[in-house]
Amino acid sequence: MEKIKKLRKELGVKQHELGLKLGVNKTKYSSIENGKLIPNNLEYLKEQAAKELMPYLIVKINDTRAKLEQLESLMLQFK
Repeated sequence: MEKIKKLRKELGVKQHELGLKLGVNKTKYSSIENGKLIPNNLEYLKEQAAKELMPYLIVKINDTRAKLEQLESLMLQFK
């Protein structure tokens, strides 16, 4: 869950947000993410968490792409 935790933080998604999408309350999700609780369906939970984070990742990629295009456009103006 460490990779999911890192990605969740990088994307600015709160534990309770992801927990809600996974049908797990914040306390339980936090325990799972921090390795204090290991559910029987851990692999499934990891897969679902990754799927739930995908839209946030796509938005971040698109925002980064747009910023890079703006920067490229500005650089071309100064050539």
